Amino acid sequence: MANSLNIKPLINENSISFDSYEKMAEYYFECVDTKPFNAYYERPATLSLLPDINGKKVLDAGCAAGWYSKWLLDNGAKVTAIDFSPHMIEMTRKRIGEQADIRMADLNEPLNFIEDKSIDVIVSSLTLHYIKDWNPVMAEFNRILKPLGSLVLSVHHPFMDFTYFHRENYFLTEIIEDEWDTN
Repeated sequence: MANSLNIKPLINENSISFDSYEKMAEYYFECVDTKPFNAYYERPATLSLLPDINGKKVLDAGCAAGWYSKWLLDNGAKVTAIDFSPHMIEMTRKRIGEQADIRMADLNEPLNFIEDKSIDVIVSSLTLHYIKDWNPVMAEFNRILKPLGSLVLSVHHPFMDFTYFHRENYFLTEIIEDEWDTN
């Protein structure tokens, strides 16, 4: 069942980014599975890093529209799926129904609903690069991950942003704005 909706989201609710995720959830659900970067690059590479997940407890951290959650379920995992976006949570439920524990949660905050050392595998696909400080989220992942558990994650490579946005200094930490074309 979903947590109450007063949880602070990963990206501030008043931000353009949060609004973008809310507005594009349905499009993301309908179209992202066939986008070349996801379908032919990120997903095959990330899946190749996963250990055997049959019968394992897996956290899909930043589940978006539930593609990984469905794949994990289809391959025998017991899944907890989390995302900060209420509409992405709706799309995950649309994709997998009630086959998993699906919750709205902010990776910047403690995941108090998950017990210490209870998760075998954490998958976080294209999510963590949106988080400014990884220390709290990694501490939380360390808390919930079983000894010898696996953390498998993917992030955008910063060189692509550097190139696409014509930045002058690759090593400078800065906030950039992007507009996504959903066509």
